Amino acid sequence: MSLQPIDELLPKLQEIIKLFQSVQEPKAKYEQLLFYGKNLKPLDSEFKTRGNKVEGCVSQVWVRAYLDFEKNVVLEADSYSVLTKGLAALLVQGLSSQPIVKEKGSRG
Repeated sequence: MSLQPIDELLPKLQEIIKLFQSVQEPKAKYEQLLFYGKNLKPLDSEFKTRGNKVEGCVSQVWVRAYLDFEKNVVLEADSYSVLTKGLAALLVQGLSSQPIVKEKGSRG
C-alpha cells in the first residue's frame, strides 16, 4: 500500500497536514489535536446511535454522514475522549462538504 501524495489530497486535508507538519514539538502537536477536539461541534444525542458508533474503538466515538442539499457529503462526529474527538475533528474538517466522486470504472 502506498501513500497518496499530499498534493493529490483534498485542499482542506492538505491544510491540516501542513499545519501539523509545521509544528515541531510533539507536545505542541498533541495540544493542537486537543484544540481541534475541543472546538468540534458536539453531535446531537439523537445521532449517538448504535448505527453511528465506530466499533472497535477503545473510546466511544460516533460518526454521522449525510448529503446536504447540494449532494455534498457532510460528516459529524463526537467522542467522550478529547483526543479521539480531535482525531474525529480532523476527518470532519478535512472531508466534509465534498461532492460524491465516482471511482474510476464504476457505474452509476
